Amino acid sequence: MEAVIEKLETLVNEWLQDKPDHFLVEVKLLTGNKVQVFLDAEKGIKIETCVEVSRYLEKHIDENGWLGEKYILEVSSPGMDTPLKVARQYQRRIGQELSVVKLDGVKIEGVLKRFDDVELELEAVKMVKGKVIETNLYQIPFADIKNAKLKFNF
Repeated sequence: MEAVIEKLETLVNEWLQDKPDHFLVEVKLLTGNKVQVFLDAEKGIKIETCVEVSRYLEKHIDENGWLGEKYILEVSSPGMDTPLKVARQYQRRIGQELSVVKLDGVKIEGVLKRFDDVELELEAVKMVKGKVIETNLYQIPFADIKNAKLKFNF
């Protein structure tokens, strides 16, 4: 299973070589020979790109018989409510609100101000009756993050 995931990751990364603003987020192989491939791009992923990658992968899967004759292949963006997985997703979300749960269970919500491969910085604003009463900056080591999701206020 792990070998198939690695082969698919390699193929996707090869396909994306001439698209530097696009990147692979994750490849999952689930029960029932279901493969999920999640892609993203600096300005969002287009459905046409997902279709092209899907056809490219199908060709290689079929030619090499990696998953047998019956499998399901899904290529898409990770989705709005999916936790962020890779550094480039964080970089792309600077200025947006995140909800971060640390490994110790502490939850911090705020605007992503800065991100590098070591840590991120969130600005949390506490408001009462529409007035800012407190602003805190939190530096959270990337290694301490259990999960982080975009926060949407509808």
